[in-house]
Amino acid sequence: MKPIASNAENPFPVFVAHVPCLADILSLPIPSKYFTVLLCADFRAESTEQLSAVTEFLIERGNVWFCSWGEDCERAHDICDWQYVEMEMEDRTKVMVMTTWHSDESLEEALRFALFVATAEDPCWDDCSTVVVSVGNATWRAEIDAALSDIAGLEERCIAE
Repeated sequence: MKPIASNAENPFPVFVAHVPCLADILSLPIPSKYFTVLLCADFRAESTEQLSAVTEFLIERGNVWFCSWGEDCERAHDICDWQYVEMEMEDRTKVMVMTTWHSDESLEEALRFALFVATAEDPCWDDCSTVVVSVGNATWRAEIDAALSDIAGLEERCIAE
């Protein structure tokens, strides 16, 4: 997990991780008690069981907002919702988890949403971060790294569109 220099407009510290496969998320260190995650992957290649394990891991560690982007990201969103409901029924959740998918947006627009819109509620505010994870795609990795190297510019580009 790599910290990213943020700007004054972004409410939380930003971290990025690029992993070869979805299962690698299960060994990522989470940098704060609570966090928003933008998970970028080709979810068509992932089993329901693997997606459930990853979303359970994230929820257990304080995920307050789960954003998904990439092929079949709506399915990842739904699985996270189902996992959250199951964990809530078992009284295994810390906070409510908001979920969104971004199938009709560019990667930069999804990044902007995760950085500036998907913010934690008051009880989580003081110890929250934004975590961006890309899974196994070198093109996405380069686009994410470029966008996060200039967060203010990312915001300006997305607003201009």
